[in-house]
Amino acid sequence: MASFCPRIALSRVDLPTLGRPTMAQRPPRGPASLCSSLLTAAGLWRLTRRRSRRSWGHLWGSGAERCYRVSVPSVVLRVVLFAPLFIGACDAGSVPQAEAPAPAPPEAPAAAEPVVPAPPGPDAPVVPVVPGEPPVPIPAPVDSRRPFAFLGPTPPEAPPRAPPRRVEECALPRGIDRSRPTHELLDQPYVRAPGRTLELDLSVPDGPGPHPVAVLIHGGGWRGGDKDDFARVRRLFASHGVAAASLDYRLAPRHPFPAAVSDVRCAVRWLRAHGEEHHLDLERVVAVGASAGGHLAALLGTAADADALDDGSCTIDASPRVDSWVAYFGAFDMRPEAPYSVPTRRVVDAFLGGGDAALASPITHVDAADPPGLVVHGTDDIVLQAGQARAMVSALRAVASPVTYIELEGAGHGFGLLTRAPEKRAATCTLLTHLGVLPSE
Repeated sequence: MASFCPRIALSRVDLPTLGRPTMAQRPPRGPASLCSSLLTAAGLWRLTRRRSRRSWGHLWGSGAERCYRVSVPSVVLRVVLFAPLFIGACDAGSVPQAEAPAPAPPEAPAAAEPVVPAPPGPDAPVVPVVPGEPPVPIPAPVDSRRPFAFLGPTPPEAPPRAPPRRVEECALPRGIDRSRPTHELLDQPYVRAPGRTLELDLSVPDGPGPHPVAVLIHGGGWRGGDKDDFARVRRLFASHGVAAASLDYRLAPRHPFPAAVSDVRCAVRWLRAHGEEHHLDLERVVAVGASAGGHLAALLGTAADADALDDGSCTIDASPRVDSWVAYFGAFDMRPEAPYSVPTRRVVDAFLGGGDAALASPITHVDAADPPGLVVHGTDDIVLQAGQARAMVSALRAVASPVTYIELEGAGHGFGLLTRAPEKRAATCTLLTHLGVLPSE
């Protein structure tokens, strides 16, 4: 190895290595020379990775490298290639500009190409065309939220959305009302299912009642979560006059369909069997769920008479019927042809465990006798696309089943049930009106 620059003039260059933490570096021994600057700018250090001294060996692999010597052929090659660039850059900033050349004579303007006006219909621009040939419309840009929409069927259009009241006049509860004490029943077993005893937590407002009751069903992809996910929501409901029960259910893939559905149906049966002692209004039982819980709440609302959803673990002699249901960003169609992303389809298949996908789909149980429902979904949900919610609402309205649909512009998956955000306040007000916390107009 021959030295290209004198060692006394070549400054040490400590270079950080990508992907590794940068260590504190010592100051250079001398002023940076033109040689070292050219080598650094040309990236020459990449050709000579080596430990230059034993005392600096610990820096190898710890964020810095040094370059003192380089090979003559590589230096000559780099200088020949990159020196003109540096010299040109310096000349551009230091040499006075030469006298401007005389302007070229103006060219004759080219004949303008005829442009055919856009045809009636969508406002699509038209490219210039040769006279006598039909215009070629420029395709509209692909929706960035659905970049692969052209690969599948077009989802149904969003049904009309009409919140039942003016949300700017909605007096939202700001939190748990401590002035209204509640009675709580925690860790209450409600069914001894195979392999596990399932429990629920019940919060009931003080007073004679009877109180409407909300059955809160947590999400988690049917394979995670527990009753504590809705502990704050449960207490908030109770502090505003609505009894609320949050419950556990068996999780997939260890307990595939219909285990979770059978469990939530059994929880409703338990509440009906013990409603009188807890001052519950059994004519106002509302199932409320989010994500996977929204799917289970929709099944409670649309498939109360489907005995095939019971796996025989519940022995309570009461009805699993609910008087209303609420599904936040839920799944409504589990069949193979339903549009899902690959990760979500895997979660759905793990929940089904080879079971009947049509039986597990709320959209297949829709009929005119279904109780009123509330469906809330976000336009930017990539886990469960809004097309599922639109199809479910369209199916309910096709059979004249009462349903309220709120589609939140820009909302994704997993927003809170009782958010005070202005863009989501319509859903919160509608839910509280649905439960009777807020008076309807």
